Amino acid sequence: MTVKTDRNDARGMAQLMRMGWFRPVHVKTLPAQEVRALLTARKLLQGKLHDIELGIRGLLRGFGLKVGQVSKGRYEARIRELEDLGPYFGLTPSKYQSGEVDWTGRISKVGDVMVRTALFEAANVMLSRVTRFSALKAWALRIAKLRGVKRAKVALARKLAVVLHRMWVDAADFRWRKAAA
Repeated sequence: MTVKTDRNDARGMAQLMRMGWFRPVHVKTLPAQEVRALLTARKLLQGKLHDIELGIRGLLRGFGLKVGQVSKGRYEARIRELEDLGPYFGLTPSKYQSGEVDWTGRISKVGDVMVRTALFEAANVMLSRVTRFSALKAWALRIAKLRGVKRAKVALARKLAVVLHRMWVDAADFRWRKAAA
């Protein structure tokens, strides 16, 4: 209708009713609306959680730390293993990206030199002089086999920083073997 007023709108709706151009509308019950609202909120939260997890992966990837495939229950523990102590002490690879150039260099060497040196020396001693078995040493030896001894030492130094930090926070002693499940 050209002129919209309440009276004209009422007349138009009455005319539609007389002509039968309407369909009955189903109104959902209040419990059905509540369930639908809960499902919508759940889907929203799941999407946000997924976005946050991918964001954390991307942030850590910038420091050369890869999360890899982990189950939902192990995600938090894996992130705690990769906490930002390596980058803090400069034990992550430096990165150069510009246009088509993308190379990964040696360790960035930012942060405290003395701590980085102590961690690297501890990793060197653990790989070369310590004869007692530990899961950390076995892990580093696998890396040495795949990527070389120098990279294994840096990786072990970074992992030692995380382990020492966790021991400090938990006031725990070093465990040579993994805890029995």
